[in-house]
Amino acid sequence: MIRTFISLTIPNHTIDQIFEIIKNNMGNSFYDYRWIPKKNLHITLKFIGEIEEARVETIINTLSIAQQSFDELTLEFSNFGFFEKNNKPAIFWIDCNFNELLLKFVQHIDESLAEIGFAKEERKFKSHLTLIRLKEGENIEAINKMKEVKFERISFKPETIALMKSELTPKGSKYFVIKNLVI
Repeated sequence: MIRTFISLTIPNHTIDQIFEIIKNNMGNSFYDYRWIPKKNLHITLKFIGEIEEARVETIINTLSIAQQSFDELTLEFSNFGFFEKNNKPAIFWIDCNFNELLLKFVQHIDESLAEIGFAKEERKFKSHLTLIRLKEGENIEAINKMKEVKFERISFKPETIALMKSELTPKGSKYFVIKNLVI
């Protein structure tokens, strides 16, 4: 069994822009946090979960995403925020603005996978880039100020839509590309 999801790959220069804004606003406090490694940053479009490896090809064949539509996809990061757990900040993220074409991709993925037996997503899609998974009781004073930081929107074109494998380890998740669905 492998743990899988579908994601958008973010260009390195875009990730560098995000971290430059954070470092410029946080100063030395930046180093007080355990940031998700840059190589692991992505926008999750659909978490599939545990599957048998034999189903990978079926998933890939089901997800026929038109190249020309993908070429038109441009996204923007615009502000920082938190997802909460038990009324406490648990995930620090940067928002990826609503985009109609991205929403169509997500709906297509969800519907295509439902046709081959995977559950549809019940939660509303929130496009974001997770930057930190906060630990219980971690001091968030410095990072909390990032919610107020205003910056020029960061526009980018995703590099790929990929079927990914996730391995959970004591040091955090490790991600591996199974197949780039659109290049």
